[in-house]
Amino acid sequence: MNPWFFISNRIGRKSDKTFSRTILTIATWGLSIGLAVMIIATSVLFGFQQKIKDKIFTFTSHLTIKKFSNNESYEEPPFSINYLSQKSHFNKKSIANIQPYIYKTSLMKTNEGVLGVIIKGVDKNFKKNSWKEYMMSGTIPDFGDSLSERDVMISKKIADKLKIKSKDECLLYFAQNPPKYRKVKVSGIFESGMEEFDDFMIIGGRRLINSVNGTSQDNIGGIEIWLKDERKIGSVYEELSSHLPYDLQILTVYDLFGHLFDWLKLLDRNVIIIITLVLWVAGFNLISALLFLILEKMKMIAILKTIGATNRQIMKLFLYLGAGIITKGLIWGNLIGIGVSLIQYYFKVIPLQPENYYMNHVPVLLNVPVIILLNAGTLLLTLLMLVIPGYIASQFKPVTILKSD
Repeated sequence: MNPWFFISNRIGRKSDKTFSRTILTIATWGLSIGLAVMIIATSVLFGFQQKIKDKIFTFTSHLTIKKFSNNESYEEPPFSINYLSQKSHFNKKSIANIQPYIYKTSLMKTNEGVLGVIIKGVDKNFKKNSWKEYMMSGTIPDFGDSLSERDVMISKKIADKLKIKSKDECLLYFAQNPPKYRKVKVSGIFESGMEEFDDFMIIGGRRLINSVNGTSQDNIGGIEIWLKDERKIGSVYEELSSHLPYDLQILTVYDLFGHLFDWLKLLDRNVIIIITLVLWVAGFNLISALLFLILEKMKMIAILKTIGATNRQIMKLFLYLGAGIITKGLIWGNLIGIGVSLIQYYFKVIPLQPENYYMNHVPVLLNVPVIILLNAGTLLLTLLMLVIPGYIASQFKPVTILKSD
């Protein structure tokens, strides 16, 4: 057995002094808690990013094509769906789904009151599967079927305000000349957790809106385009822009929800700051612990040097000791960090206010490559920091130490 590893193991495990044991314990747990904090912080960051993006890309698309207009109304100027027939505009390899839509403002009336709403008219291309996890009750209609023309989905917030539930009927009033109304059935109730949708948005068929407008079913307000890979938004945007007629424009999800993506970028910066601070604190904590231990073991260092130990061997002794602390710290740090993250993932013990965070609990996503990277970074930085106390220990002169003793 390597004698320096054996001595470091004796110091680390069988120190008979309470002070030494306490110092080593503090160093180990300092590193453990630091790594655990980094794992939890990154897991929460990736959880937030995934959950927010899932919500955004469920309720809106990566790219939106619509007419140029100075009108600030939700009712966009219509154009013909025949634009979709020009297949050369669309690179099918990058596109996952294309959905025509049209908006219409209305008043929803029940026995309990009246509320202003915006109807989003969709068709058979509606992404039903993506909406299933947000459904609170009822079913998602087949908006491509003429039999479902009078079926709508509303948010839980709207349902609570008007005191209606799934399968109830209500009236939609349309302020136009002449005024019109339609009796509709609430087929389902959803909750997105995002005020932009829950406060006033209802989902209905495009047939319903075109019948109210008295226009052809070919009329649409815009085209939503979902991509297979979010990272290709820029390239597909450039490709489509070069083919658009002069009166149409294309908007990215970053144009429509820039504030949410800016918030996610801010979270990125915050986590980077946290990781940097934790790494330095854990490293300096380890250095401090070893320096205290070196001061306590000065006599042992002097004796080892007297019997022939070189500076390099003394340095190696404390590097082994520090490596043992790091190993224990990494093991416990991973157990705590991953354990806490899994508890939150399965039991959702930490709640959030949906009004502020768009979800009712702290989301968690364990990213294995990132966890490996955190472990490697922590190991590398702390090993480099061990050189400092190891070098200091190797420079002690045995004569001076033994005389002072």
